[in-house]
Amino acid sequence: MKRLYGFTLAIVLLILSLVFGSTPGTAHAASFISADEVRQLQSSNASFLLIDVRMSQSFNLKHIEGAINIPAFSIGKKRLPAGQIIIYDGGIGTIEARDAMEKLTAAGNTSVFILEGGLAGWEALGLPMTVQTGILSTRLSETVSVTELSRAMSDGLNLIIADIRMPEVFREGTVPGARNISPDDVLDVSRGWRKDSIIILIDSGDDEALKQAEKLRRAGFKLVRFLYGGFPEWKRQNAK
Repeated sequence: MKRLYGFTLAIVLLILSLVFGSTPGTAHAASFISADEVRQLQSSNASFLLIDVRMSQSFNLKHIEGAINIPAFSIGKKRLPAGQIIIYDGGIGTIEARDAMEKLTAAGNTSVFILEGGLAGWEALGLPMTVQTGILSTRLSETVSVTELSRAMSDGLNLIIADIRMPEVFREGTVPGARNISPDDVLDVSRGWRKDSIIILIDSGDDEALKQAEKLRRAGFKLVRFLYGGFPEWKRQNAK
């Protein structure tokens, strides 16, 4: 009888796995939604919750039009209405959306999606955003940390990594996949790049990358980042 019960239970679990795609206790895989699909939902006035899971300081500077802000570290503590939830983070080597997804699914939310490309991808497409005005500096470019760049590389993102240091210094060591480009040549070389390219600039920590990033942003490139701390910071964090 016990053997029959065990056999029956195994059959039931097999059927559940076929129907729901997982067995009880298996973690849910992240589900993604494209920017175009989000725009269609917005245009059709569909009911869904769009949540920016970055820190409030970043959200206040700029965010997707219609989004609310609940940072990833606290999102599991919030009681959210039933229905479709779409979350996003910065989008280049960031993991806040993945962390938020885990917290939301653990809390019982069953219809959660991550925006592909995050805010960076949305901005690159020129889609509606809310941007703080009046008290902002003129800086257009943002940093990327060593951790974020490493993660973006591991994720297989198609990156243009430009090391703008002197050639002799570049030859002594650089970030994997980087090409050496003189600061004076950045704009000329960039004419062969797509406007939605993810561009990472690396300097010696002297803010030259920020200057060149600003030029690229004003030339129409949206996804430009400069490595925080430059190559010295990369070397320090990757030292054996």
